[in-house]
Amino acid sequence: AAILAGGRLGAFFGRFLHDSAQDTLTKVCGVSTLFIGICGAMEKMLKAEGVTLTGSGTMLVVICLALGTGMTQAGLLCGQSVYKHGDSPLPRIVGLSTARDAEAATAHLAHYIEDFASVHPAMANAEAAIQRIQVYDQCRGTYGAPDGAIAALIDQQFREYGLPLDMTYTGKAYYAMQQMLAQEGLQNQRIVFIHTGGTPLFFDKVAGV
Repeated sequence: AAILAGGRLGAFFGRFLHDSAQDTLTKVCGVSTLFIGICGAMEKMLKAEGVTLTGSGTMLVVICLALGTGMTQAGLLCGQSVYKHGDSPLPRIVGLSTARDAEAATAHLAHYIEDFASVHPAMANAEAAIQRIQVYDQCRGTYGAPDGAIAALIDQQFREYGLPLDMTYTGKAYYAMQQMLAQEGLQNQRIVFIHTGGTPLFFDKVAGV
C-alpha cells in the first residue's frame, strides 16, 4: 500500500518538477538503492571492534574490485596489515585490472604500499602486504572500448538487481570477476564485489537500459 501511495504521489508531484530535477532524483534514488543493498549484504560480514575488524555470520573468501590506479586495492592491503586481528586467515583481495597487465599493476601497488609504510608507524611489514597482491588481468577488450558482452551484463545486472555498472571500470571488472570465479571453481563461495564508483558513467547511457 505504501509503495502504491508513493507511486501515485510521485506521479502527481512529478508534473511540477523540471526535467533536470527529475533526472537528479532518479540518480539519487538509484545510488541510494545501491548503498542500501551493500549495507544489507555487509551487515553480518564485518563489524568494527575498537580498531579491528571482525567477521561474523559468514567467512569472506575473496574480495574483488576494479583496478585502475590501484590506490583502493593498496589501501585495503595496508588496512589488512594494520588492523589484522589475531591469527584468523585474511580474505584474498583481487584487483581486476581494467588497463595494465598484472606485472605493471603489481609494481604500482607495491610502490603505494611502500610509500604508506614509510609514513605509518603501525605498518610494520610492507613486504607481507606486497606478497598478498593479486591481480587478474584477463579483462575483455581494451581500456574504455565498448564491448557487447559487457554491455549485456550491465543491462542484466541493472534490470534484475538494480546494480548500476559502467563500461569502463565496474562493468568490465564484474565481467572479469565472473570469468575468474569460473576458472577457479569459486562460484559457490563467499565473494564480495566492491563497487568503486563510476556511477555517473552508467547514467550517461541509462536511457538505453
